[in-house]
Amino acid sequence: MYSYLAYGLGIQSALSLPELMPGEAGADVIVRLEDDPPPWEPPDDAQWCLKIVSDEEITLCGKGFALFQVREGKEIAITSAPGVDERLVQLFTVGTVLPIALRQRGRHVLHGSCVEINGNAVAFLGQSGAGKSSIAAALHARGHPLIADDVTAIEFDAGRALVYSAFPQVKLSGAVAAALGCAGDQLIDLHPMETRRGYRVPEPALGGPYPLRQIYVLARDAHPRIEALRPAEAMMELSRHSSFTAVARFYNAGPGFHACASLANHVSVSRLWRSDSLDLLPRLAQMVEDHAGSQGAPQRCAALTNEDRATG
Repeated sequence: MYSYLAYGLGIQSALSLPELMPGEAGADVIVRLEDDPPPWEPPDDAQWCLKIVSDEEITLCGKGFALFQVREGKEIAITSAPGVDERLVQLFTVGTVLPIALRQRGRHVLHGSCVEINGNAVAFLGQSGAGKSSIAAALHARGHPLIADDVTAIEFDAGRALVYSAFPQVKLSGAVAAALGCAGDQLIDLHPMETRRGYRVPEPALGGPYPLRQIYVLARDAHPRIEALRPAEAMMELSRHSSFTAVARFYNAGPGFHACASLANHVSVSRLWRSDSLDLLPRLAQMVEDHAGSQGAPQRCAALTNEDRATG
């Protein structure tokens, strides 16, 4: 068994998961490899199928790929199809299946990246390609440790929203990596089907937990700026970028909506408008750094100067 630390949990896995940080800890989550799958697979007209037995048991099956059974947030059983690419199974386990286990453990999972600024967690939400990983990597280049990339898991404790470190890797396109000065030999090929490459960050955030202070929802505009969202707007965006939303009609979505409401009322949520210019990425990171570190962040609207805009 391989031993890892991620999201404040000890993970014992029969499958190598190279994205995760090796470390000795208890077996909070056990990943098993099975030989004989249960008699269940997607219908003939579907490539994927999700079966929710209960809040404590979910089965996810990809035709000709693998079957994943997630139980009580403590066990992940994997049955791979004959000849399937093990690397794809690894990536899917870390990026899709482990977040399901986190949700079963009571974590609220956001589709977002996260860094540490002044001892607090600062998260970035958005659809795929919105720039979550890019801004997180740009802030890391300015000395802010990476907490998580693409999956940010939140634990609530006495009214506080807390985030634990995930693993020290961020996915970057070649253009973003070049703009941030990452040499080609620092990047890892993830899979031929993945256009981005992995950047193993030096000096990531330690385990945590870190109190979540600020959430930014990414959007595109020619004039980068930050605008605070009202609680109702924040609630809508948080729901949109939460992992429970896609299966809300099958799953018990109540805890997820409650978590979004709590975040909207207790954590500052802003919209971060960013341009497509990679030349402005370091300045955008500085803008976020100044905004997140200010005492008046919930009410403050920041923007790049006209000079900054001109350079983009």
